Amino acid sequence: MIVNFHRFVSLLSALLLLSCSKTSTLHGDGDNDKETISSILYLKSLCADSHYPITEHIIVRGTVTGNNRYGEFYRSLVIQDATAGITINADYPSKSPLRYKIGSTVSVLCNGLTLMDYGGKVVLGKVGDGDDFFIPRSELDLHIKVDDSTTDHRIPHHRRIAELTPRDVDTYIALDDVHFASPAKWCAIDPESGRHITTEHVLKERGGDSIIVRTLWSCHYAKEPLPEGNGSLYGILDFFNGRYTIRISNFETELFTPLEVHSTTYP
Repeated sequence: MIVNFHRFVSLLSALLLLSCSKTSTLHGDGDNDKETISSILYLKSLCADSHYPITEHIIVRGTVTGNNRYGEFYRSLVIQDATAGITINADYPSKSPLRYKIGSTVSVLCNGLTLMDYGGKVVLGKVGDGDDFFIPRSELDLHIKVDDSTTDHRIPHHRRIAELTPRDVDTYIALDDVHFASPAKWCAIDPESGRHITTEHVLKERGGDSIIVRTLWSCHYAKEPLPEGNGSLYGILDFFNGRYTIRISNFETELFTPLEVHSTTYP
């Protein structure tokens, strides 16, 4: 099934804006501390074409649901609020101490950034030299503010594969009663270079529906075997050229692995 992502988001945004404001206002101790927060759904709806340079003062706030702690989201992080999720391309250090921890709350100052249509999915970043589309490391503190006083526990939306919609893209979901179609390692090895490569695996749901699990070459557990048996898999729903895939976030699964297989424990 081919999904027209932009048409869906634009229609959904219009319906939501009829019933509620696109923003909320947070108040500090004084009038100068007032801060207007836009929803992520509203932000994404602005990108009605291939790209949208943001010149207005827009701030979105969300919970970090995906980062590069385990090499899963190279030079990017995923945040979501009550309305939607979005991938932010950002060149941040992935080694300890990690700047954007899972569950932390971040505010993103969007003025000067650009929304880009990437295969039908709206991504936030900054246009640089050549094909670069990342917030440079030197500008991270300007655009992304971490609220260390607030931490939210990620609560996934439990979904059936057949029920996935564009609204679920870049949000943290759980697929239950699923298993991998065949045994393998998380990432295959390129026979020429001997290096791990980004790999796709078929995940099947009881009842027959299936979805692709896509694992980046850079993940820390690339050489580990896929878990066996039925269970739940947690991750960020991705979308490219009309196809949904799911990406593991924070190396989190609840599939049953045989006792003789000892997976590495990562801190």
